[in-house]
Amino acid sequence: MFLFLYLKAFGGTGGIEKFNRAMMKALENRESQSKENIFIYSAYDHLPDIHYYSGKHYKGFSIRKIQFTFKSILKGLSADTLLISHINLAFIPLVLQILNPRQKQILITHGIEVWGELSWLKRKLLHSKIEILSVSNYTRNILLSKHQIPAEKVSIFRNTLDPFFNPEINPNSILSLRTAYNIPPDAKILMTIARLKNYEQAKGYDKVIRILGDLIQKNINVYYILAGKYSEDEHARILRLATECKVENRIILPGFIQDKDMPAHYKLADLFIMPSTKEGFGIVFIESMACGTPVVAGNKDGSPDTLLHESLGSLVDPDDHEQILTAALYWLERGKAEVANSSHLVWDSFGFEKFKQHVYQL
Repeated sequence: MFLFLYLKAFGGTGGIEKFNRAMMKALENRESQSKENIFIYSAYDHLPDIHYYSGKHYKGFSIRKIQFTFKSILKGLSADTLLISHINLAFIPLVLQILNPRQKQILITHGIEVWGELSWLKRKLLHSKIEILSVSNYTRNILLSKHQIPAEKVSIFRNTLDPFFNPEINPNSILSLRTAYNIPPDAKILMTIARLKNYEQAKGYDKVIRILGDLIQKNINVYYILAGKYSEDEHARILRLATECKVENRIILPGFIQDKDMPAHYKLADLFIMPSTKEGFGIVFIESMACGTPVVAGNKDGSPDTLLHESLGSLVDPDDHEQILTAALYWLERGKAEVANSSHLVWDSFGFEKFKQHVYQL
């Protein structure tokens, strides 16, 4: 019997939520093909989206933490394998190591949740018998160097495109978006998709705003679509920065974009650019590249794992204005033709079928 414990998958747009949804879909497929009993418990969700999981072995606890913890431990007593989606659930596997010592345990580590100082409980879990999977080499290296985890204990487990992600769109939708955003037909478009809140400024969108004026001075007719759910204070701050940089008429803030509309936005853009410093992996990068749109990402976090040795984009020092500007110029001048015939590399490396194979190996 296999037990998967996670925090949240539905109602959120973050990378960990997307990972959990893909994991559930892969586990559902596995259960339908095998005699294994696979159970899934969520601390925060109430019910799953049936597109991702329609099995009978699901329980959502709607933030009832005590019940979630008790029921998870109880179910874990008979589980041969326990998969933990987040280190914040450290208490449960540690208890089960005492009560069910023969159980195989696996922890997924994504990024920032294990980069900083950790509580005693979390450190104890990392140094226990649990196997650790990391979605990027950057996070793995931090586990080895900062938390002194033995190298043989931490393996790479690549992230994935959503099982329902489809880059095929109606060609007219791109023209419709350009018209809706009032962007001239001959203009180039930069794009970033991220949560726009004061604690998310490490995504690097300020730095993109600052290169817009330089691009315009080089006679490039360019607009910047900065999409994502925003807080009012961060929205106001972004507009002030745009005004200071004299590019306020070149920035478009459409807010949250639904999943079904994401491929059209990626294809609308000439370049997806997000020189982040705190990206655990960067699913938006592989989504953009799967749509044939090149990427500029930072080289100081987990982003390099997504760019496939820069065959579909560029890695830059996110603190170097000139590097960001040079990379943007490179791709705007060359267009998408340079990566058009290579987007299959993304599917080969990060497609859901590949992800399923890795899940089955667990």
